[in-house]
Amino acid sequence: MNKRELRNLFHERKDKHDELSAMYWFMLSIGSSCPRFLISERPDFLVEVESSLVGIEVTEAARKSPLNKSSAHEIAASVMKYARNLLDNLPSEVDVQVVLNINDGVVVEKQDFESAKAFFVPLIEEFSSAAMAGDVRTLVRSPNDFRRGDEELCPELPYFLSGFQLVAETPGHSIVTGGVGFSPTPFTQEDLARILAHKHKALEGYRTCDEQWLVIVSGDVPPLFVEHAIPPDILLPRNVSKFLDPEFSLPIKSDFDKVYFFNSPADAILLT
Repeated sequence: MNKRELRNLFHERKDKHDELSAMYWFMLSIGSSCPRFLISERPDFLVEVESSLVGIEVTEAARKSPLNKSSAHEIAASVMKYARNLLDNLPSEVDVQVVLNINDGVVVEKQDFESAKAFFVPLIEEFSSAAMAGDVRTLVRSPNDFRRGDEELCPELPYFLSGFQLVAETPGHSIVTGGVGFSPTPFTQEDLARILAHKHKALEGYRTCDEQWLVIVSGDVPPLFVEHAIPPDILLPRNVSKFLDPEFSLPIKSDFDKVYFFNSPADAILLT
């Protein structure tokens, strides 16, 4: 499948872009030259492999938060909403990069948006009005978060942050970047069992194929195509599916003919 064909699929089904990207990089990771495949439903894709029709289901290995009942996806979405709320409340003449150091597993509640905005917006406006290009200001909640020695202690930081930086730049608009303070853990038998319990049940309604494969995706997948009318102003890694390699014995038993753990973008481990 060439880039033109992939682009046509992308434009036909932009809602499937994440799965399409994962499928493309996964096929390359197992040594395939990315044969022609069709977007389907239940499973996600149909592809011919060595004259056999293979159905491939792509799913994400979302981490489970140990701190609350919110899923990793809900936590990531709450941070993205916070970033958008912050940008929407900054004056248009303010041009800074806001770097958020986000505590892992902490959901930003809707009622926290106003108090966080009241803290951040005046501080950002003050910094922007006096800063020269390249100036940096770093605030941290705790002395344990000191890294370079020029951080300012600020215990009043919103609880979902360990610190943040303001960087004076001239991009033409403010942007929010940052990262989540966590260390990836091994993919466990419990993580696998949660996925298989759901996917084995769903497999009963899949289209009949010669083989059914399940691809469990770990980590953010590089996009196939990036098409923006304007440059993006929120660049926050989600980290909701990032794991180290599996720590359990192989092979596993599954109703799928093959189950892969795909540590994006290049490492596919056959689990069955």
